[in-house]
Amino acid sequence: MKKLALLLALAMMTPLTLSAQNPQMNARRQMLQGEIVQRFMERATIELGLDQPTRARLAQQLRRSGEQRRALAQSTTQLRLRMLAASRDSSTPDGQFRQLLSDMTSLRQKEEDLWKSDQDELARILTPRQHARFVFMWLRFNEQIREMALQGRRGPPLNR
Repeated sequence: MKKLALLLALAMMTPLTLSAQNPQMNARRQMLQGEIVQRFMERATIELGLDQPTRARLAQQLRRSGEQRRALAQSTTQLRLRMLAASRDSSTPDGQFRQLLSDMTSLRQKEEDLWKSDQDELARILTPRQHARFVFMWLRFNEQIREMALQGRRGPPLNR
């Protein structure tokens, strides 16, 4: 599971231009994402005691929300790159910084709106107890992926 999560994290960090230029890489990334989510769903099904119809509705919600989250993440990455370039250019006018910061605020609001929408939908699918447990599972899962991605960037720990 950890190996697949790391591969997924690395695949998700791949610049859009590279995945657009390499359809095989994009297909591999999508396959890995599917495997990771499938394993997560298997664990959630057991831990939350989901029946098949509830599991199917939950999986559908995760796919739908995942597409929106990936689009927001891509927009955020692009905006961060623009902000970085602007901050390195001493001729960038203050008005451009104001716009970039406004765009960042807008993206953060979209993320918050998506979170609220997700929670509303999860409340329609799961019992309150399942919903609370699912939120903790999902947050932990995403934290593990972030940690593995950071470890992948830093390399293996040094043996002392």
